[in-house]
Amino acid sequence: MSERGAQGRRLPAAVRAALVLAALSPHAAALPDDNRQPIKIRTQEAIRDETKGTTVYRGDVEIVQGSLVINADEVTLTQADRAARPASDSRDPLAGSNVMLIEARGAPARMQQLPEPGGELVRARARVIEYFQAKALIRLRNAVRLRQGRMEMDAARMDYAIDRQVITAWANPATGQRVRTLIPPERLPGGGEG
Repeated sequence: MSERGAQGRRLPAAVRAALVLAALSPHAAALPDDNRQPIKIRTQEAIRDETKGTTVYRGDVEIVQGSLVINADEVTLTQADRAARPASDSRDPLAGSNVMLIEARGAPARMQQLPEPGGELVRARARVIEYFQAKALIRLRNAVRLRQGRMEMDAARMDYAIDRQVITAWANPATGQRVRTLIPPERLPGGGEG
């Protein structure tokens, strides 16, 4: 364990992050058939480049797949060969794969997904939202905020593995931004009881 991880002042933030991840994860699965639904895109402009295999959508872009909705200023849809890119993280679940990538950018871009019928919406915003449809992975980068009901998490980067129901959040050591979590009393063990 590093010196920073061993310091007492770091423990509460780590505990809070673990609690919110545990609290969000069981409720963060998408509706079972979302990934089998067609992807529908509405926008003001679309430019297809066959030589690059990309389509760029601009102007009030809305992407819908089942209960998943992404809104952005600009979206690029491309077939991405991850093996050709330098791997910055050897644990990248997409390394060595050929996946369809939907990259949404905005100030901020927004997404929402219904975890289960009658459940609370999971809502997120970030400057960049990447959706790796074949891998059921949403990667949020830059000024990320995720909410479900009154629960919140802020981070520099967040991965939302839809099928596995796992949310992983990272701080930004360059700016000193840490993962921040808020768990309302009703989500804590014994919370909300009178």
